Amino acid sequence: MSISRLKAAVTTIERQGAMERSDTDLRLALEAIDELAKALGKQRDALRKQAVERGLAVFDISYRETPPGKQLYIELHGQHAFDMHKRQVEVKRFTWR
Repeated sequence: MSISRLKAAVTTIERQGAMERSDTDLRLALEAIDELAKALGKQRDALRKQAVERGLAVFDISYRETPPGKQLYIELHGQHAFDMHKRQVEVKRFTWR
């Protein structure tokens, strides 16, 4: 797909997003966008792979330190220590009713 067609598709999606929708149309629109996002992610990954293979780009690799997971923390320090230091964060998950 050409760059101009991709840009036109983005513009169309943006315009469609501003429209009022029935409940059914809203659900269908979200499903279509999710499928499109998945397909675009695969296309992006394929293009990145081509760019790396042609020597046009590289993946910079860096490292970060991460704390131990819950289970390992409890094994190392005990449940009481975990309960004293744990933090709760809000997790949002989109679900249909």
